[in-house]
Amino acid sequence: MSFAIVLAISLAVFIYPETVSADQLEGRINVTEPSVGNEPPIASIGGPYSVMEGGKIELDGAESRDPDGEPVDYSWKITSNLSRKAILEDSQTSTPFLHAPLVDSDRKIIVSLTVKDEHEAVDREKTVVTIKNNPAPADFSLTDLSIDPENPKPGEIVTISTKVRNHGEQTDDYEIELLIENRRENTETVELDPNTAKIVQFTTSRENEKTYRVKVNDLTGSFTVEKPLIIHPLLITISLFLAVIILIILFWWFFKDRRDEKRKKR
Repeated sequence: MSFAIVLAISLAVFIYPETVSADQLEGRINVTEPSVGNEPPIASIGGPYSVMEGGKIELDGAESRDPDGEPVDYSWKITSNLSRKAILEDSQTSTPFLHAPLVDSDRKIIVSLTVKDEHEAVDREKTVVTIKNNPAPADFSLTDLSIDPENPKPGEIVTISTKVRNHGEQTDDYEIELLIENRRENTETVELDPNTAKIVQFTTSRENEKTYRVKVNDLTGSFTVEKPLIIHPLLITISLFLAVIILIILFWWFFKDRRDEKRKKR
């Protein structure tokens, strides 16, 4: 009787050998379905990973292994996707490629790796892939060239101003160059944050009377130096004297005509 009981228990263990244990710790899920003497494989997913939007990155599960030295099968999956726009290439290998979609800000997706040995024992691990937004580079423009005054006197200060704007999504430097008569007069370098603008001013002066061509990067303009009309005091005195003489002559002529008319009437 004792022998029969022992035999029955042994047969029960042999017929129902499967046991399953699930553990999720730091991204790992271990599922063990051992045969007699078989150890489950160990998944090693690497990461966390980071990739620029529109690019691709190689994921590395090559450190996965089987304690029994058996080969393992690989299966990669994206478990949280960005509208299913991220793509895995060669997902049944140890080192697949993940193709990142375009994003408007940094985004994270979850990737899992499942490894399986010849006895159908499996291990699974997950990691995070961060897809980084690549902001548009700085894009500068110059507008609103102003020259004041446009007709200065010799030696008078002329203010030349323009507006520079950064239309891009990155902060950067921009050099503004002032040319007068195709010769470098001055330069200024400005640093602008995205979608900001600044007024840049230069000052200059010229003594010679002429028109000067101005160029600020691609903007062009000009100013003309004009000598003011200067009236000498002596010239003013002479002009006044002549004006008085002319008035006297006109009065004399007027009264002379009146006297002549009276004489004719007599």
